[in-house]
Amino acid sequence: MLIGWTLDELEEFCATGDVTIGSLKELFVFRPDGSLKYGLRGARIPLLVWQADNFDLCGDFNLPHLTGTGNFSASDNDFFVSGNRTESVVTNTQGHVTSEDGERFRFTNKSHAVILRTGELHKFVNDFELTPIGN
Repeated sequence: MLIGWTLDELEEFCATGDVTIGSLKELFVFRPDGSLKYGLRGARIPLLVWQADNFDLCGDFNLPHLTGTGNFSASDNDFFVSGNRTESVVTNTQGHVTSEDGERFRFTNKSHAVILRTGELHKFVNDFELTPIGN
């Protein structure tokens, strides 16, 4: 899945390497202890979903895909993992996508990761769900 890009934007990225954030809003908070709190939010942003047997974003653009829009938020309390605090990243995406043949789905993706000050990955959860909502 890609959040924030259309299929045309992905093809442009693969051809040129240019990256744009589009309509996502960023928040940076630089703390005195050297840690950076980072937030990213967007409403009615593009959603692109497809199934592949590898992680090559620029692979076969002819694979069946779902497109739609949704709301996205991400919060990261220590973006560069400074070690000055426990790192926690939370993302949440909800929206609707449609297949090329008109099938509609509710799209939900939630993730949470925690890295301890020692650098140990304490928790990683990534829940992705497509629920049919009818034609």
